[in-house]
Amino acid sequence: MKGKRLFELMTSLSKSERRQLHFLCASSQDKRHSYLKLCLDAHSLETFQYQLDEVRINFRHLAKDKQEVALNRFIYFSRKEIEDLKIKNYLANDSRQRNRMLLEIAYQEKHHDLFKYYSKVLDKKSVAGINVIEDLRLIYLEISQHLRIQKGEDYQGLKILLPKKRKKLEALYRIEMTNFYILLSSLCMDDLNVREEMGEHIPSAAIIQKMMEEADSPAIAGVLKISEARFNFFELKKLQKNIAEAEEIFRFHAKEDKRCQLFLRTAISLKVLMGIHYGFPLKQLMEWGREAFNLFEQFKFYESVGYFYFLLFLILNGEFEEYEKISSARNASYFNKETRFYIDFLNGLLHFINTEYDESIDFLNNLAYSDNHCIALWSRLLEIKIHLELENMTLFESLLNRIKRLMEKNSHRPFANHSALAVVRVFSDTLKSKKLNASLADSHFSLFHLVTK
Repeated sequence: MKGKRLFELMTSLSKSERRQLHFLCASSQDKRHSYLKLCLDAHSLETFQYQLDEVRINFRHLAKDKQEVALNRFIYFSRKEIEDLKIKNYLANDSRQRNRMLLEIAYQEKHHDLFKYYSKVLDKKSVAGINVIEDLRLIYLEISQHLRIQKGEDYQGLKILLPKKRKKLEALYRIEMTNFYILLSSLCMDDLNVREEMGEHIPSAAIIQKMMEEADSPAIAGVLKISEARFNFFELKKLQKNIAEAEEIFRFHAKEDKRCQLFLRTAISLKVLMGIHYGFPLKQLMEWGREAFNLFEQFKFYESVGYFYFLLFLILNGEFEEYEKISSARNASYFNKETRFYIDFLNGLLHFINTEYDESIDFLNNLAYSDNHCIALWSRLLEIKIHLELENMTLFESLLNRIKRLMEKNSHRPFANHSALAVVRVFSDTLKSKKLNASLADSHFSLFHLVTK
């Protein structure tokens, strides 16, 4: 499709950026700006293509192949105008990045005095542990500048910069290894195959402890402890101990290190997952889910999974008015078209609770093959219960066999399977006796009480 990237740039514009472009186009004598103004308010691909055709009319005096060349040049010009505006606004709001780019320009242009000025400015604005990669780039440029000139003072400068570079490299190593363990622990928690394949890379408790002692900040130490907790997710006592230790670090150092306040959400969110997997009471899940949501809101960190669980707990706890109030106000911040399936599941659940089974199945059918294993599994459990309520025993048996195959296929993903397994056993017993037996004896997640009561 012609101009697809231009259309994507246009739809990415904020209201402020759109106003800026409209003003630029209206005040310019360049005809290309008048063509751009024509396309700016297109809100669909169809409208955009129509506006491009309107622009093409302005080139009808040219030969047909030249018309395409002229239109392509207009599209390139328009993309560049929008990209330049975005870069300008980004740099206007981030003085560090602006000064860093000016430093790079001064270096490329071999302007020694300007280079020294921007180097000092950036050095003053450097925040320990935050911009290590940028700091290393600055040190590299400073070393290169000294080597380029090679006066007596430059050798003194090199003596200062080389130990500084080593210190930054060591800090970068610690940061990147922390990031490595954060990601690896999350993957191991979700998929036992990964845990087996990557077993040699899983750190011992002693390695985690050593890294925590060497960490540049309490926040990094706390995140390492969260990683250890994830590695121990399927050993409840270790998991609880690790989460408690991480939470203590974050809360104790919250005043001196604001990142501890931000990372506290990781400890609370992990408690939510622990509660779901091990069957903690809904009251406890509600408490943790609400605390996580409040932290998301406080720091404008819109985590869709944690937010979904909080909405789910509200529904399961019968707090429908609060659910409607929060979801109508905040869904747009937490969900996008890629995570729309969370909303569909919640809608299906609400219809299920209200015994609006046809409407519920409309949502659940579309989720049965979701890439999100939990959503796919839970959707099928609800659908099975609906057909049990409707006494569609043939379909009930077919769906039950299908969900068993799904769980067997995903046996390496125990988080969802573990808590759903007891429900499948209840349904299997129901199939044999032709009636639903007593609810689950264990205290697993309330969604499963809902489908087995």
